[in-house]
Amino acid sequence: MAFAGMCPYLKNTKKSDGAVCECATFRFPDKQARRDVLYGYCGHPDAWRGCMFKVVMDSYYERKFASEAVPPAKEKKTRVNKLASDCCAKS
Repeated sequence: MAFAGMCPYLKNTKKSDGAVCECATFRFPDKQARRDVLYGYCGHPDAWRGCMFKVVMDSYYERKFASEAVPPAKEKKTRVNKLASDCCAKS
């Protein structure tokens, strides 16, 4: 479960020697190194915003959602719209 001040891309910290985020899988040489990184970046209230992996994932999702943007729908010509435009054009 995520808590306030935790990186939104962090997925799994159950492994005793590693951690998984959306961008990378980490393996640490010992528990102290794991703790230093997870508490120093991933779970730190402010430091996770400067994480290189977070910046990469932010730009990835910006590109992804920008390319999936739906263009505005064109007005469909219906019988009512056609009659209204014909009526206004004659006046």
